[in-house]
Amino acid sequence: MKNLMNRIALFAAGAVVFGTTAFGQTVHMTAQIPFAFHTAGVTLPAGAYAITVPGADHAVRVAQLRSVATGRSVVDLGLPNDPFAKGPTAVVFRCGTAGCALTAIRTSQGTTNYPSGQKKTAGEKEVAINAVVVRTVNGD
Repeated sequence: MKNLMNRIALFAAGAVVFGTTAFGQTVHMTAQIPFAFHTAGVTLPAGAYAITVPGADHAVRVAQLRSVATGRSVVDLGLPNDPFAKGPTAVVFRCGTAGCALTAIRTSQGTTNYPSGQKKTAGEKEVAINAVVVRTVNGD
């Protein structure tokens, strides 16, 4: 009986340790975006971008997009992470006659939506640009 209780205690401790590290991961990625796009109230030019998405599970998600060429960075606030919308790491845009706007960033932890503030029109299409994960840092 004592052996069983020790195993249960070790299992519970391990679950706590591994569970907290999954929520504290910051993802650093790069993406080559071939068109100008809108986000956080500004228009950014086409080019290579370094993207940082903190992994903390908060009500508001923050993403930093930094142009590799100019060093200019923009911080955008997103909605809570959807842990069920997982897939290949990508930066998702909605493109139409008014140009393209950042709508989501998808990582292995889930998808965070970034509302553009513009109403969707009938002719708009969703474009997903593959992003390459550079590194994942444990933030705990």
